[in-house]
Amino acid sequence: MIEDNYDESKKIRLSVSKAKTYLSCAKQYNFNYVQRIPQKDQGHLTFGRFCHLALENFHIAYINKSTLSHGKQMQISFKSALENPEFLDKITPEMKSEAKTIMSQYIQFLRGETPNVLAVEDKFAQEVNDNRITVTMNGLIDRIDLDSDGIYHVKDYKTNKDSKYLKGDWFQLLTYAYVLLQKYPDIQQVRGSYVMLRNNFEHITQTFDKEEILTTKQKYLDYGYKIITETEHVPNPTVLRGWRPYLELCK
Repeated sequence: MIEDNYDESKKIRLSVSKAKTYLSCAKQYNFNYVQRIPQKDQGHLTFGRFCHLALENFHIAYINKSTLSHGKQMQISFKSALENPEFLDKITPEMKSEAKTIMSQYIQFLRGETPNVLAVEDKFAQEVNDNRITVTMNGLIDRIDLDSDGIYHVKDYKTNKDSKYLKGDWFQLLTYAYVLLQKYPDIQQVRGSYVMLRNNFEHITQTFDKEEILTTKQKYLDYGYKIITETEHVPNPTVLRGWRPYLELCK
């Protein structure tokens, strides 16, 4: 039953990608999340999802106590990803070849050690609020490890070739750290890493203390309030505008 004072306009679901889209270009946010104009299929997104699924299958097997070697288990996990209906007609031979190389590099990266992976593709919906708005932080954490020093480690896979744009941008990892802190309120630190799949699994890593993690809540509340009170959706013309999927609609 909906309460009499319920106000839908003061509630918003906000993911990392939604927040970053709005901060980058309010017009693009409007096209994507308000008008819901379909985007053209982008090959790099398909490739990224495929690599995510192959790695997800691999680590789920070990969570479920697989005793196979890393090489054999990866063969099975890769084949299972290829057979997923989402990718049957979308993975090109070039994509398949590159993904195979990446998975082989991952086996070498592990050096025979199986990380203590607690969860993969961990879905969350964390509600935060103040007197202005209620925001539901939602998304998926690619991977949660427990490192040998006892620190929880959230990881996000990236298929970009250049890692420079990520250095110093911890918003996504802080979001995941905040969600983990709600589950384990006694922890004092969370480690976070962007994992560069196309750069031999380079880890861009930062360890966050509890005080820094807790500031994430206010960011979501502020971003959410800006979005629901937005009226103009002014475009942000930048040198990267040519990459935007809605460029032809933006005057």
